[in-house]
Amino acid sequence: MFGKQLFKDKYNKMTGYTQPTLWCNELNAGNLEPLLECYSNDAILFATFKAEPITTPQGIRDYFTAFLAREEAGVKFDESTTIQHDISENVYSCNGLYEFFYCENEELIRHAARFTFIVEVDHKHLIRHHHSSIIPT
Repeated sequence: MFGKQLFKDKYNKMTGYTQPTLWCNELNAGNLEPLLECYSNDAILFATFKAEPITTPQGIRDYFTAFLAREEAGVKFDESTTIQHDISENVYSCNGLYEFFYCENEELIRHAARFTFIVEVDHKHLIRHHHSSIIPT
């Protein structure tokens, strides 16, 4: 029991729920490599703008390379909808709403979406599962 409590105390002191804030900051800064480092090697991404699940690091790289190539690409979280939930001592989920945006033909395009991140905490907070989908209008 002492070992589990020690780990739990360490986890609770790791600045809380690091993801998806770190992911958001890296995406909005256009930092591809640090953004990719947010994902575990076996992560699954159900991406906002792709029909099929992405199940490889190269696939995740290709997806975000294409997204970040869009002019002024970014994301804004609706923090009033964000809910974190501890799943176990080293896994948590984060759910809510966000909005992707980018410019196309000098027009700002916005896509409201919902998200779920499943994050595993080891020495880093790594995204194991990321589901994002457009909110139907």
